[in-house]
Amino acid sequence: MHRFWTRLLAVATLMAAVTTQAADARIQAPADTSRVWIGADAWANRLQDWRLRDGRIECIAEQPKLKWRTLQAVTSRLGDEPRSFSISTRIGLSNTKVENAAASSLGGIVLGVGCVPGGQDMDHRSAALVHGGWGRGAGCFFGLNPSGELVTRNLNQAAAETVVAQVVEPAVLKDGVVFSLGAAPKADNPARYDFNIRIQTSDGSTILQDWFFTNIDPIEAFGIDFRGGVGLVSHPGEQQQGKYGGRWWFEDVTISGDDVESHPGRAIGPILSTMYTIDTEIGGEHSLLKLTAQLMPIGDDEARSAALQVRKSDGTWHTVDTAQVVIPGWTATFRDDQWDATIEDHYRVVYPAEVTGNGTQHTFEGTIRKDPVQNESVVVAGFTGNHMVGHGFERDGYDFATNVWFPHADVVKNVSAINPDVLFFSGDQVYEGGSPTFPDVQNIELDYLYKWYLWCWAYRDITRDRPTICEPDDHDVYQGNIWGQGGRKAVSPPNNRYGSPMGRDHDGGYVHPAEFVKMVERTQTSHLPDPYDPQPLEQGITSYYTDMVWGGIGMAILEDRKFKSGCNRPDMPPSGTGRPDHFNDPAFDVADLDIPGLTLLGDKQLEFLDRFATDWKGHRMKIALSQTIFANMATHHGGALDRLIADLDSNGWPQTGRNKAIDALRKGFVFHLAGDQHLATIVHHGVDAHNDAIWSFCVPSVANFYPRAWAPTLPGEYSPPAVEDYTGEHRDGFGHPVTVFAATNPGRNMGHEPTRLHNGMPGYGIVRLNKATRAITMECWPRFSDVTDPNAKQYEGWPKTISQTDNYARQPAGWLPKLVVEGANDAVVTVLKMQGDDPDNAELVYSLRLSGTTFDPPVFDASAKYVIEVSRPEAGGKHTYGNLEVATDPQPQKLTVQFTN
Repeated sequence: MHRFWTRLLAVATLMAAVTTQAADARIQAPADTSRVWIGADAWANRLQDWRLRDGRIECIAEQPKLKWRTLQAVTSRLGDEPRSFSISTRIGLSNTKVENAAASSLGGIVLGVGCVPGGQDMDHRSAALVHGGWGRGAGCFFGLNPSGELVTRNLNQAAAETVVAQVVEPAVLKDGVVFSLGAAPKADNPARYDFNIRIQTSDGSTILQDWFFTNIDPIEAFGIDFRGGVGLVSHPGEQQQGKYGGRWWFEDVTISGDDVESHPGRAIGPILSTMYTIDTEIGGEHSLLKLTAQLMPIGDDEARSAALQVRKSDGTWHTVDTAQVVIPGWTATFRDDQWDATIEDHYRVVYPAEVTGNGTQHTFEGTIRKDPVQNESVVVAGFTGNHMVGHGFERDGYDFATNVWFPHADVVKNVSAINPDVLFFSGDQVYEGGSPTFPDVQNIELDYLYKWYLWCWAYRDITRDRPTICEPDDHDVYQGNIWGQGGRKAVSPPNNRYGSPMGRDHDGGYVHPAEFVKMVERTQTSHLPDPYDPQPLEQGITSYYTDMVWGGIGMAILEDRKFKSGCNRPDMPPSGTGRPDHFNDPAFDVADLDIPGLTLLGDKQLEFLDRFATDWKGHRMKIALSQTIFANMATHHGGALDRLIADLDSNGWPQTGRNKAIDALRKGFVFHLAGDQHLATIVHHGVDAHNDAIWSFCVPSVANFYPRAWAPTLPGEYSPPAVEDYTGEHRDGFGHPVTVFAATNPGRNMGHEPTRLHNGMPGYGIVRLNKATRAITMECWPRFSDVTDPNAKQYEGWPKTISQTDNYARQPAGWLPKLVVEGANDAVVTVLKMQGDDPDNAELVYSLRLSGTTFDPPVFDASAKYVIEVSRPEAGGKHTYGNLEVATDPQPQKLTVQFTN
């Protein structure tokens, strides 16, 4: 027995429990509700490990690997000042036979969660994740084992449990006991406390055991201050022959006293977050609003509808739309096809939509911004790769205080200060493995939601107040990579060279059930504007690629994974690396990988891009948003940064599909913003030659565990290259011409703790699109930089400003007549190349919104004839001129285009 308990038990006397006068905080289980979600006052680790049933909070995790399951209070905590408190709960074992529960199983209360004596305390949200083992910030446990013994355990360090004494007969735990503890500071020395533990019968009528200990130092006794988070614990115990993991239940959890801080604003649910978009292409008062509310898993017998309301000028609320809560996923999507985007509205989502009996409505509020079309610049913030914790979570000795990076408060704070007009999350909002827990594919829907809810919780204070574009990538659907191949189920090909006969991601398609994939896409994309092609793909999976206009910027939202061909094919050359997507033989000719018939974006999505390039209604400039860039911009991969010649997961492959995508984008002078690569870059792409196509900005990961680097002059072992060695004109892994202006190559100590996070070059990207000057400015911010500090530094190579027309900087073969537009500013010019002598048979060369009234149209085939269309998309009217010939120098002759009102 620990010497502290030996000493105190010698002087312990039966006395009244420590009492306090403050109002109670409770975590209760409604008697008439059964569901997975416990309630808005607590966070369950994990979602699938806890449930409400028969008026009880039950932990159902019994496998030995599911250690130290916690239910952490989020709306109440013990404050920093030395004051009194008491905590009480009814607790018992759910096992059919108590004697069959593993002897080392434990159930009880944990105090001091997220409190680090002598260090920086954790954010209440990061503290809510603490579970799985001991480690700094985990607190101290007080509870019972199946033998009816009182047990304590300082979870901040590797000390063993301390068994204090036998307190009840084991059989009593079937019906449960009331377990209470409390403390009060000494009046003459607030650093020391009187401390009490009491055990009562289940109905509270009889005291079974009672200890009162005087004048203790809680740090000496338990390794914690009496401050910080409070939670419940169910620990299954170690594997034993003929035994089962202990599963503990709880009722009537009460936290009270002067030391209890109440934070009702920290409640999480039943409405957890919202995301919305507004498409203003039709016009300000006739815009499309779509908003999705993410709910926690409500019960089968609970209301299934929610309402979207806006506040009128007189303070009353007007219902815009009602929607059903879609299960699985628990989302409610609202729409208004006649939204007035010229004004700002305060909104709330109400659940349930209608109240019956004595029910209660819950609300979640935010702001729907007005269209920033009058602003000179529109600002887009880009994110990717949201690892929540350092790897190794759920193991003994984990440093929670340092390695729980959720909720990315530094990122949210800085982005809020920048105040972007649009947020873009390009994928890997969820990592299935180790972020924060292992991939539980047996409970895949709830496991995904447990991790997705963390993302919602982290970013909800910025997504609730501005348009947000979000699209899933590979890890969101629990795959290492996606070669979606039109939505099919992944099936191993005949004569498979690469191992498992079971379908894997590189076989092309989706590994997990289609209903799961559809749920993931519904949670992340159902608020996007309506898809260009709503027809179902294979397995009933649908596409979501679409476009929207916001602030005078046309935004194409692409899916560059869903239609991409699988790389494990009989007609593909063997890689020689043991996996079909990685090639590392410098002598291998990567041109052999461009097999006929492979796809990247697919024909329908390329058709969409052609339409997007010529549709300028409401657009001044254009940007494309997708999971990743169209190049193989990593020469070194993984923890050891090993050399890799070609990576087929990158969008440099298949080469023909990549060139089609780049060509489609440059026809509209479209700038490209993306993520996924764990390596931020600025690249000017080429198709036939360097710099003849679009620019891309790949944003850095919010947190990065799989480093990549761009060091094209290093043939082998990696070391951080000099700037002049990785910038300039190069060829990517598939031979595409790329001009590199910046890359966040790892390998340096950035001088910030934790080094494991900051040396991975984490951060986010900002793009500023200036409609007046047609300038595009790229910013790349480390997450440690304070953007409000005038001296704050971006990553090396940023900021970088280019012109809109740099996105089609192809060397002209000649020019068409100079256009002079009268009666219209900023008209749209569309140039088409004639096929033969028929002006009606012509293909798109490019389409551009002018800045001003004159333009010298460049063309790229001097032997062809051309058609020019000059139009006013908003006011109407179009002039067409055909059979135009090419001059090898800008022509002195003019083509005057006259518009009249």
